[in-house]
Amino acid sequence: MSHGNVMTTGQIAKMVDKDRGEVKRTMKSLQNKGLVDYLYSKTRTSFSHDMITHLWRISQLGRRVLDAGVERYFRIIRSRTRRS
Repeated sequence: MSHGNVMTTGQIAKMVDKDRGEVKRTMKSLQNKGLVDYLYSKTRTSFSHDMITHLWRISQLGRRVLDAGVERYFRIIRSRTRRS
């Protein structure tokens, strides 16, 4: 995700070898902290059905946190958790 492209929950789960539900809960938590954005993409299938794809991308705050390094990242996550 850090490369800037949007990703689906399935792609992220495959990349980190985790269950899709666990990834979705984690991503939802990151979204609540403002570190990722949740997007929708609507496409039409070959059978003329609309299909909605749920996409994740790193937010500007998430990018700044990522650039600050892992230790800073965890400090920001913990400080935002305490404020909530």
